[in-house]
Amino acid sequence: MTVSWNLALITLIKIDSYLHTPMYFFLNKLAFLDICYVSSTVPKMLSDFFKKQKSMSFMGCAMQYFFFSSLGLTECCLLAAMAYDRYAAICNPLLYTAIMSPTLCVQMMVGSCITGFFGSLIQLCGLLQLYFCGPNVINHFFCDLPQLMILACSDTFFLQVIASVLTVIFGLASVLVIIISYGCIIVTILKISSGEGRFKTFNTCASHLIAVTLFFGSDPSIINAMTGGRNSTKIIKFILLGFSEFPKLTTVLFSVFLGIYLITVSWNMGLITLIRMDSRLHTPMYFFLRNLSLLDICYASTIAPRMLSDFFKKHKFISYVECTMQYFFFCGLGLTESCLLAAMAYDRYAAICNPLLYTAIVREIQNLYEYSCSKNLKQTFRATVGSTALKVLLLKLYIPEVEFNFMELGALHGLRPRALAEPRSTMTARIAIPPPVVLWHGPDMSSTNKTFTGQASPFGALKAERRYMAVGRNISVMTDFILLGFSEQPELQVSLFVLFLGIYCMTLAWNLGLIVLIRIESHLHSPMYFFLGNLSFVDISYTSSVAPKMLCDFFKERKTISFVGCAAQFFFFIGMGGTECCLLAVMAYDRYAAISNPLLYTALMSPTTCVGMAITAYTGGFLTGLVQTSSIFRLHFCGPRVINHFFCDLPPLLVLSCSSTFLSQVVNFLVVCAVGGTSALVVLVSYGYIIIAIMKIHSTQGRTKAFNTCASHLTTVILFYGSGLFSYLHSTAGSSRDQDKLVSMFYGAVIPMLNPIIYSLRNKEIKDALKKLKERKKQMSSLCLTVP
Repeated sequence: MTVSWNLALITLIKIDSYLHTPMYFFLNKLAFLDICYVSSTVPKMLSDFFKKQKSMSFMGCAMQYFFFSSLGLTECCLLAAMAYDRYAAICNPLLYTAIMSPTLCVQMMVGSCITGFFGSLIQLCGLLQLYFCGPNVINHFFCDLPQLMILACSDTFFLQVIASVLTVIFGLASVLVIIISYGCIIVTILKISSGEGRFKTFNTCASHLIAVTLFFGSDPSIINAMTGGRNSTKIIKFILLGFSEFPKLTTVLFSVFLGIYLITVSWNMGLITLIRMDSRLHTPMYFFLRNLSLLDICYASTIAPRMLSDFFKKHKFISYVECTMQYFFFCGLGLTESCLLAAMAYDRYAAICNPLLYTAIVREIQNLYEYSCSKNLKQTFRATVGSTALKVLLLKLYIPEVEFNFMELGALHGLRPRALAEPRSTMTARIAIPPPVVLWHGPDMSSTNKTFTGQASPFGALKAERRYMAVGRNISVMTDFILLGFSEQPELQVSLFVLFLGIYCMTLAWNLGLIVLIRIESHLHSPMYFFLGNLSFVDISYTSSVAPKMLCDFFKERKTISFVGCAAQFFFFIGMGGTECCLLAVMAYDRYAAISNPLLYTALMSPTTCVGMAITAYTGGFLTGLVQTSSIFRLHFCGPRVINHFFCDLPPLLVLSCSSTFLSQVVNFLVVCAVGGTSALVVLVSYGYIIIAIMKIHSTQGRTKAFNTCASHLTTVILFYGSGLFSYLHSTAGSSRDQDKLVSMFYGAVIPMLNPIIYSLRNKEIKDALKKLKERKKQMSSLCLTVP
């Protein structure tokens, strides 16, 4: 029924021209997604009903989860896009056709698919890092994340964090778009005077609203991701210990905190009332101050009433939902206050540094504050209830240390005294917020030093970390590493040396030749070849960070590398790899600008823009190398120093570490997602637009010509990202070290050698430039022969 009804709906929308509207375009795609979504699990489930052994391969299970998750996330984003479509149709009917153009509809659909694909791919990569060594029985009819995490023998905390973050980003962002869209829709419907008009308008979005309610209300993936697969927990309430460790001080503490809370509420309420009643205080500064007081009341009220009522209770219970809501409002109001203090600081800047434009600027700040109130992120701000009361007191004090350069304000009458008085409140409020007191335990020192304990302040934590890093360097006797390389095949040493030397020499020769050719041929001085020249330089540097040391070690009996040398090699290898990743994304954008906007290409890809993009690519790559190198080489290496590889790579270094590598793995994953994921997304979006632009070309010859301009780059991208992804999946699948070495050699040496060949074979302009160069060489040689 699911397949037949959805197929019938797709067919009906396809054949009936009356239904060729944005609403039914999205409905068509939703029906197709539903078919794929169900088909990712139901056929296997049905075939297992009468099987005695309901087995499934590891890769089959991983692919089933990937498609199930990606299609679910895509549908989540698509429902948000449909909500925006209903908002545009109801709230802006006259502009609906212009807003929801066919191009925008296709872009929203493609964006939903790409978002779902990347979200699921990130979860799949995290899932493939787990080890499964125990029972292999999944108590489910398909491979779902919670059941797979139960079977894992390794730590699943990292995967739970990924799932929770993705749920917040995709699920809650989609829900937020839907809520905002329907909020605007409800406001518009209420403005309609006739009941019949309201009913008719509501009917246009009733079906979508029901679909949204069913999907988000019944889909357990959001809860599973947020709870890390523990949605079967029986805990429905928590016990708050409070100050039960001080039973003798219960009455005293109750009186103190009750007094603080009452003072907080009364003083802030008084301040709000005073600002409200006195027209002289109706200025931007006091507008923010009034909102600050309101926030302080709400901030303290999220905790204080519950805390005070628990003082004399025997059982201090709080329900699961109540605990969640308390945490939500506490974090939300704390972050809102943080944004508000930043807005107040800007208000003071505008008043003192731009007094003539102050009124116009602050009107925008009021809008910014209203926006900041909706930003409720999930981070805890450690603040005491008493700090809010202290802020009101400190707002009246004068801080003599606050000084400004008032000479720039000119001779405006009366401005200097006012400027002297006004910055006190904001600066005092910012100083009055107590810093977070975090119990810091430092790195995992279970195997090194047992004497360090938690510090009660951030300064103590910083000292402890510095002390730990210093101790780690003094205790460790490891000043170098031993690279095994390819020593396990002594009979192949000469053959491998000749092979890798040939690859390295060809990489240098062909990439240097391409750089020189682009440099001397004036018709190749275009953005595309500017980036190609930089790509060749990066390929040379990328290979040279590994190959010379590897070749020198072939005939050495002791293949050592110093600690600093290992760190430098790792830094340049990762830095150049990250630079190439960013550079390929920049080249994809260049191809998009050339094909999709040919008339504006020169303006879009100006020399300044090209240089800026190249510098950004290098900066991003080397920042990637710096972050990963810092996270790896801060570890403590105290065990064996043998690296079973031909260069200092991440996995073998993590194996040698004696300290906890969890933070390094998290940093590595985040950096890969930030740099690699963002670059891949730019490439996919760019080529999505390129495909759309090519499909609009009527002639086949024109399409072929347009596609050939980006075929070389597309081949390079597929080789680079494909080999990187294969290497990652290959290493997580428990492959041998020899296979890992060959895979690393492929993407570290072979691909840089192939890049200039790909661009030379597939590019007519490069071929023409080579022909001209050969003709010049022949002419020069003939001239040399004719000269006596």
